[in-house]
Amino acid sequence: MKKNVERMLLGHELKNMINSRMNSIRQKYGLKKIELDVFLFLTDNPNLNTGRDIQQFLNINKGYLSQVLDTLCNEGKIIAETDKNDRRFIHYCPTEVMYPLIEELTAAKEEMDSQLFSGITNEEIAIMERVSEKIDMNIHRILKKQK
Repeated sequence: MKKNVERMLLGHELKNMINSRMNSIRQKYGLKKIELDVFLFLTDNPNLNTGRDIQQFLNINKGYLSQVLDTLCNEGKIIAETDKNDRRFIHYCPTEVMYPLIEELTAAKEEMDSQLFSGITNEEIAIMERVSEKIDMNIHRILKKQK
């Protein structure tokens, strides 16, 4: 595999960049890294807001996530709402108290995106998205065969 492609797929440098940028925001709001990750996910994916959605994206233990979500609910930082159509699902949303955090996260992500995609055309981004989707499908296919 090409070195640059492998590095991009592993994403270590990207994660380090994001963590470095988000660390000051995390500290300002007195959040643990996992709590900030939950807010980042909910900010980026407002329609994917169940415990299962969060757990699958962050790839963390269900029990641990449950504790984190309970803590955030008890602290009034998120609310848990039972799905109107299926009571088995609970949807999590940030409370108004956390709107300033959401605004800072959105601004920080926009700034990072601007820097990250500097000098890259929309056409190049579209090609990268299509290639990434194909690689992702291949990874899922390979993992499915290994089970």
